[in-house]
Amino acid sequence: MPKYRMTGREYVEIFKTENLPRTATVKLLEEQIRSMQDLAEKYKQEGEFEKVNLCLDEAEKAKWEAIGMAEYEKEYGVIEFDRT
Repeated sequence: MPKYRMTGREYVEIFKTENLPRTATVKLLEEQIRSMQDLAEKYKQEGEFEKVNLCLDEAEKAKWEAIGMAEYEKEYGVIEFDRT
């Protein structure tokens, strides 16, 4: 039985409905999500399905980490640094 994984739409919907901030930390985690999903696609094309599942599992973990971080930063506030 396949695992349930959150879709991108569900992820975005959580951020919208909970009014969660997309801070630099959250965006960094989102880069990790995209990287793991891209790597999963590469492995899928190569027929490496065990690696596909490992990458998608890591992307799922990163989604929940991003949500947790956004909830924390919403509750406690966050200081954004000027990167210029």
